[in-house]
Amino acid sequence: KQVAAVNKYDPPPEVVAAKDHMTHVMYSMLQPHRIFDSTLPSLDAPYPMLVLVGPLVCGKRELTHKICRQFNNFFRYGPCHTTRAAYFGEENRLDYYFVSQEAFDKMVNTGKFIATYKYSGYYYGLGRDTVESIAREGLATCIHLEIEGVRSLKNTYFKPRYILLVPMNKEKYEGHLRRKGLFSRPEIEEAVSRVDTYIQISQDFPGYFDAVVNTDELDEAFTELSFLVKAYLGLEPPAVVDSIQDVNSRAGAVITGTTRSSSVNEFLDSSAKNYPGGISDKLAAQLSSVEEASLQRRFSAARQALSGKAPSAYVQLFQR
Repeated sequence: KQVAAVNKYDPPPEVVAAKDHMTHVMYSMLQPHRIFDSTLPSLDAPYPMLVLVGPLVCGKRELTHKICRQFNNFFRYGPCHTTRAAYFGEENRLDYYFVSQEAFDKMVNTGKFIATYKYSGYYYGLGRDTVESIAREGLATCIHLEIEGVRSLKNTYFKPRYILLVPMNKEKYEGHLRRKGLFSRPEIEEAVSRVDTYIQISQDFPGYFDAVVNTDELDEAFTELSFLVKAYLGLEPPAVVDSIQDVNSRAGAVITGTTRSSSVNEFLDSSAKNYPGGISDKLAAQLSSVEEASLQRRFSAARQALSGKAPSAYVQLFQR
């Protein structure tokens, strides 16, 4: 006899993320199929996405906006949808899409989300239309998430680069949360405790994050983050990249008792495996005339298939 068991009380976070992914796949399959703008020609070059990960109010939102402003020829910020109310200073459509629970559930049921997660009693979701609108401009998407969102996104076919932003000075971080005046004591205590959770994940699962940046000082964090992104995009000469690595080696451990989760060199290696900088322009520049013609024929056949047309077996013989 077969026995089925369902954990309805306290399932592991990986199970929650997997269930989230299955839900979105199921609902998306019920929608009309089309070729997404984020679908790139080569399987070796998935759509580029940069994800900044970190605990509550660690500076990831500010750093995400700064990166998108500095590298506006490469990245565009992708606001997530959320059911929580806006904090002071946040703007709808600029920081998040603030929606009701009813509207959020409707988006889930119509396959509008790539990934969703729940944090502190509220729901967050990365919308498919958000990513596709950015990809339509020929740009990469830059977003920020909590760890719950990362677990969900890692189940999808997207292959982002994840950079962990973590405040190593927990006393300073706690004081920063208190000065915000937005959170209750339990919320502050939970946020501070989650710093250890992020560090533990980075230690226990090497490579889970592609790089780690200390956000005790946001200006220094932005400088380091900019170096990482410039090197990833190929905007820094090799000599500068080498100097960055020398500084990192002299700096020692970012996480107490351990070495850096990922050096600049490792970050570059992991990035180069999937998608070099320059995105579609650089990919197109690598194609020969024969490859380009073959690619266009495949695109044409795919469009005809999606529209229900069946081309004649001899059509391509007469195309020049």
